[in-house]
Amino acid sequence: MEEHVRAVFPDALRSDRFCDAIDAAARAAGFEPDATLLVTGSCRDELCFPFGDRLQETWGSAFHVGSLGGLLFLGRTGLAAAHAHAPLGHRRRRYLLIALTHVGIGADGTVGRVARSHQQAESSACGALVALQQEIVSGSELPDLDPDDLEQGLLRRRLAFLWSRGPGLSVLEVTMAARDAIRQDVLRLHPALDPDGRSDVLLTTGVLVHAGDGDWVGAHETTRIHPDGRSDDVVLGR
Repeated sequence: MEEHVRAVFPDALRSDRFCDAIDAAARAAGFEPDATLLVTGSCRDELCFPFGDRLQETWGSAFHVGSLGGLLFLGRTGLAAAHAHAPLGHRRRRYLLIALTHVGIGADGTVGRVARSHQQAESSACGALVALQQEIVSGSELPDLDPDDLEQGLLRRRLAFLWSRGPGLSVLEVTMAARDAIRQDVLRLHPALDPDGRSDVLLTTGVLVHAGDGDWVGAHETTRIHPDGRSDDVVLGR
């Protein structure tokens, strides 16, 4: 499966390797588990939980910010709650914030399919993003917001610009659009996480990839946001 994963995500790290790399980067930046709030964003899919569990083994219980597709719909109020929960160590709050969308890669390399352990046939991942892609390629109009289907409706609106792509839109394009939207939204809402200008954030966004030989993290981007607003790119090795 590695060749299928790397054909789509050349920078992909196996999930355990990614966790080791982000742990090392966080510690090098002065983040300590007892003085850092782990903030995770992922889809509600059960496939995403083992990755979050691995992070919590080191960094403790996480404040979760994700919803369908991993997008952030909790807004300023939700992130303000995370601020209220963060430990105040060394006179500043520190957040290890890892927010990922996700996608499956099938046995034949098909993007958007995954073999789940409890099913005989492959199924969609991310189901919400694949459903959105199928709506668009079928020529469906952007529907009104349904109060009984709020998260999918919000996902449609956040990615509404994709409707102009038409029938050629791929699952990978939708996945990457979700990844970009997550990063944009975290950076836009960052002031709610840091109202007093005294917070240190190590932020990673990317794609959690489910393959037959385990999970990977691809298309990842890591940034350290300093208390004074400066930001540095952080490179995680392969």
